[in-house]
Amino acid sequence: MLGIGLGALVGATVLAGPARAQETKDARDENMIIVTAQKRASDIQDVPLSVAAVTSSTLEKSGVNTIEAVQTLAPGMNMSAIGSGFVSYTYIRGAGTNVIDAGSDPSVAFFQDEVYLAGTAGLQFDLLDVERVEVLKGPQGTLFGRNAAGGAISIITKRPSHEFDAWAAADAGEYGLFAVRGGITGPLADRWAYRLSAAHRQRKAFTDNPAGRDPGSIDNYTGRGQIMYDGDDLTVLLTGEFFTSDNGMTNQFISTADTASLLTPEAAAAQPADQSFYRRYYDVDGFEKQNLYAATGRIEWDLGPVLLTSISAWRDNHFKRLQDQDGSSADAYALATDASDKTFSQELRLSGESDRFEWIAGLYYYNGKTERIDRLDSGPDFAPAPLRNSLGIYGQNIKAISYAAFGQATYEILPALKVTLGARYSKDKKRSNQDTDPIGLAGALQRRTDPRMEQFRSCCDRAI
Repeated sequence: MLGIGLGALVGATVLAGPARAQETKDARDENMIIVTAQKRASDIQDVPLSVAAVTSSTLEKSGVNTIEAVQTLAPGMNMSAIGSGFVSYTYIRGAGTNVIDAGSDPSVAFFQDEVYLAGTAGLQFDLLDVERVEVLKGPQGTLFGRNAAGGAISIITKRPSHEFDAWAAADAGEYGLFAVRGGITGPLADRWAYRLSAAHRQRKAFTDNPAGRDPGSIDNYTGRGQIMYDGDDLTVLLTGEFFTSDNGMTNQFISTADTASLLTPEAAAAQPADQSFYRRYYDVDGFEKQNLYAATGRIEWDLGPVLLTSISAWRDNHFKRLQDQDGSSADAYALATDASDKTFSQELRLSGESDRFEWIAGLYYYNGKTERIDRLDSGPDFAPAPLRNSLGIYGQNIKAISYAAFGQATYEILPALKVTLGARYSKDKKRSNQDTDPIGLAGALQRRTDPRMEQFRSCCDRAI
């Protein structure tokens, strides 16, 4: 796939005289928010984009500790998730997609420290030691490129400091909510510094399942370690992080019509009468588990007239779930999913500026591999008789390679008037292999005797 984009931005500011200009500058200095929405540090008021920047202090005061909760602080952003993050639907100003197939890329792109986060599964990781979250509204194809047609959400974490500092915080609430987080930073040696941070969050389920494990419980752990060399002309930042979770499955509430299409009349009539939002009976001990590991190397080299930036990133995100699809205590329909996203990306860019002119140009490479297996298990209580007591196995293996070259330049025509031009050329290639053994082949997949039933149980019963 080939793509090329060209955009132009013009911004103007009118000031009411020298005295007014000085007052405005002083006020801005006191309340300045620095963002990297254009891949360079700039005052948010000087960026010719619609950007909502949520700072660390705002996140802390608002009790926001997940990316989904940022929507309460960023107008125009809407994000919803199935369960604890199996799928995340994200829209900015109404633009977005709800495609959830393996290998699908949302039109609102997610980045952490300028590293693209692939896929739709497992994006509900906890925010830890974050400097700010920038929500860029509108197409961001020039600089952010890959799948940012609807906008971009950029998470910027805090860097190590050469001054010692430590912090800790804890929260407690209803349903056994308990969250603790903390970190430490300081010097290692001359020009070297470190930063370590970790968090744990747990909460009981809102709904009780008398027949087994409660749906919707949360048990997450997050950690990040950083080492930074900060020389006169060279800065090197190495980051390693992980996120792991063992949460309950998504709570299922099935309508009367759907119950009739999923359960036999006998199974539907046998359902307990004391069910409500807070009490549901499930015969499947479902779960949603995630293991995420990532490593990033960032180099910033000041060459005098230009700044060279290199960002190398590796991510391994593994998500598994077992779901009671019929939402009842009947043995009717269950679904198990095992999804893995492994990615490597490399970005190289040069940037420079003078009194009236600033520019940036770069190259980008991305290599991703997605593997996903869905296993469908129908039991004796499943309403469609031809599909009872059978297994369906759907496997997908997708490889993606992307190359891009991009550039953007801004010229100050007048003291209060600038023009910005940008372009990007990209080439994407995806290869998909799929293996389908559909549910319901008459007599072919008797789940009580077929050895692949052990595959299903093994996938669903063991931890990652």
